[in-house]
Amino acid sequence: AFVLDAVPPGFYDLVATLGDGPDRRAARVSIDVRRDVEDAKLVLQPVFELKGSIAVEGRSIEKDLTGVKVALLHQPYITQVNPRPAEVRPDGSFTLVGVMPGDYRVSITTTFDAYVVFARLGGADILNSVVRIDAGNANPLDVRLKPNISTLSVNVYDDKNTPLDGVQVVLVPEH
Repeated sequence: AFVLDAVPPGFYDLVATLGDGPDRRAARVSIDVRRDVEDAKLVLQPVFELKGSIAVEGRSIEKDLTGVKVALLHQPYITQVNPRPAEVRPDGSFTLVGVMPGDYRVSITTTFDAYVVFARLGGADILNSVVRIDAGNANPLDVRLKPNISTLSVNVYDDKNTPLDGVQVVLVPEH
């Protein structure tokens, strides 16, 4: 039992976690704090695993996947809800352990230059959108990387053709 004093009115997620990895237990409940909340109840539940695989277009898997990590980022971002990032094995497989039901985005980090072509969970795009994940839809996460990225070298000049320093340049996708 605990009491949180001086909570401003608003909508909140009340989160409790215990342990780590496959033994982790977690609970989350949304609450509306407009007045005192009495006897809020959190029931710790077991978490689940989310398996997946990564493929790199046109390259040797063993070399490319050393140091690659896959992470699920809870939306809204709550550090205590995020499972630990998974290290990708040489065969391209990975397992996210300690996932609790919620809305997530995926994050991929690599030790080489590449971009994520797609990240799909049961056919749903989890790369460019938030996806609800629970034990009932914990289909394998399928990720495809492509190593062919480009470099852009840009010089900025004023109207007198003088090079400028300190100019902020942004590359905005067409879509």
